[in-house]
Amino acid sequence: MFKHYLSFISLLLATYFCVSCNNNEKITAFNVDGVSYILQPGNEVSVWSCDTLYSDSIMVIPDSVVYEGVTYAVTSIMDNANFNHWIKGVVIPNSVTYIGKEAFYRCQNIESVVIPNSVKTIGEDVFGHCTGLTSVVIPNSVTTIGENAFWGCSGLKSVVIPNSVTTIGSGAFADCTGLTSIVIPNSVTTIGECAFDGCSGLTSVVIPNSVTTIGIGAFKECSGLKSVEIADGVDCIKMRAFYGCEALADIRIPNNIKIGAFAFHNTAWWNSQPDGVVYIDKFLYSYKGKMPRNMSITTKEGTTQVCEGAFMYCPELASITIGSSVEYIGGRLFSEGGIVESIVVDIANTVYDSRGNCNAIIATATNLLVSGCKNTVIPNSVTAIGDWAFDGCSGLTSVVIPNSVTTIGENAFGSCTGLTSVVIPNSVTTIGSSAFEFCSGLTSVVIPNSVITIGSGAFSYCSGLTSVVIGYGVTIIGSSAFSRCSGLTSVVIPNSVTTIGDSAFDGCSGLTSVVIPNSVTTIGDWAFEDCSGLTELVIGESVSSIGVAAFWGCTSLNRVTSLIAPDRLYMATGVFCEEELLHCMLYVPSGSKEIYKNKRGWNFFGGIVELRHF
Repeated sequence: MFKHYLSFISLLLATYFCVSCNNNEKITAFNVDGVSYILQPGNEVSVWSCDTLYSDSIMVIPDSVVYEGVTYAVTSIMDNANFNHWIKGVVIPNSVTYIGKEAFYRCQNIESVVIPNSVKTIGEDVFGHCTGLTSVVIPNSVTTIGENAFWGCSGLKSVVIPNSVTTIGSGAFADCTGLTSIVIPNSVTTIGECAFDGCSGLTSVVIPNSVTTIGIGAFKECSGLKSVEIADGVDCIKMRAFYGCEALADIRIPNNIKIGAFAFHNTAWWNSQPDGVVYIDKFLYSYKGKMPRNMSITTKEGTTQVCEGAFMYCPELASITIGSSVEYIGGRLFSEGGIVESIVVDIANTVYDSRGNCNAIIATATNLLVSGCKNTVIPNSVTAIGDWAFDGCSGLTSVVIPNSVTTIGENAFGSCTGLTSVVIPNSVTTIGSSAFEFCSGLTSVVIPNSVITIGSGAFSYCSGLTSVVIGYGVTIIGSSAFSRCSGLTSVVIPNSVTTIGDSAFDGCSGLTSVVIPNSVTTIGDWAFEDCSGLTELVIGESVSSIGVAAFWGCTSLNRVTSLIAPDRLYMATGVFCEEELLHCMLYVPSGSKEIYKNKRGWNFFGGIVELRHF
């Protein structure tokens, strides 16, 4: 809860000070006819706020304003601009090239918007939840429609997207329930995640040849969608892209496309399929219904693709044989499968193999381990363990990774709850995001010196983890890398680390002491939040940035030693909780006590003591 509160406060502060915070420059703000502006370099101004009601009229933003006898061009509308929510419409002049994120967010009475031909990007949440907006014409200068740009504009009935647009961002038109038609031009290459999610009024859509990727959930829950035409240029339909399109009865796809997990689940087509292995033409798409226990499956002759997540949540699957015709196998194949014991690839298959009876699927050309099971023995020839390769394999108890492997992919061993030991060799350089997330049985881990980056969430929620040795090659501990490892009692951060990411050790309630070495320059937001057992903390001399609530909730702190030089004493909002510092002593470099005492965020300690020999 505190994270969300502080994020909101930080957002307000950023909105107010955004022009000057980087260089300590003076902000010049002025008001003309009820509209506030911020002076920018080069005789330009940004629209900041509007305190005029415009309750029954359209707000017309001028292309220039005069301040103290000087004429300034109006070139942008600032991020989080504060407009009166009762305005009925807005006309943006041709001088404006940038409309900031959330500029008109929740201006629910806006019915019309004129976007000039000068604007190139429609930013994040610009018109989010403008429920009164009925139509919008996007000019042909725009190349990107940003994330959630028109999210929740339930009154929007039609949109014209010009040929200049290449990217439709994540959630751009999500929950535009009144939208009945959309023409996606042949310039668009990417349709982002959930771009049209919940557009229940859409009845048909044509995906042009220019599009290469249809994002996760792009048309999810478009319950009125009856027909989809997908051009041959599209090479990937991602997870849940058309999930819940209840009226979609006919699925026609290009021959070489890759299909994500659950892409067509809960459609009229899916609901009409009999229980068992479901195919789309030559693609093994998924398994429908309750699978018999200890099930064995062999791909049928002529199968060219086993789609991503084809056997996700199939705990009864015991063995699978991949035929010689299969040319592509998606990831997450057995996610949450648990008991798969045997994996065999036909010896005649030229793309994949299960060399040496290893009980795994390996890409022959790249030596990437695509999918494994509880009986997998990773061959010495494997160079990378793929994303989601063992995800949810609860039967896996131990794994030896050979020294041929350099990369452990995203979620590679995620939710392997039975895994108690893992040996990571000195050849591995990257541990991917969430690689061992929710491996609650792991008690200790040694990260070798070869590893440079520990990915975000790599060991998060490993509640049984008590000790971690981080190698001296690691420079970045990613966000949430060890988040909620409540059993972790000790960690040594080596002098090679420069960045401790957001929430890196959040909720590690078993930690009692932490030494942040002199190599670290950045401590992220919430990095050690809720480390309630932490009593002693040492902050190295090179730290120049401490993020929001980095040590909030460290209720047991009684000694903090800061070696930071006085000229580096930058702290974000609420790094420590003031009430928690009343009985905590702060130790600082010799000669810096008064400076610390007068610095925001450092002046709440029970006492400040100078270190004599620093």
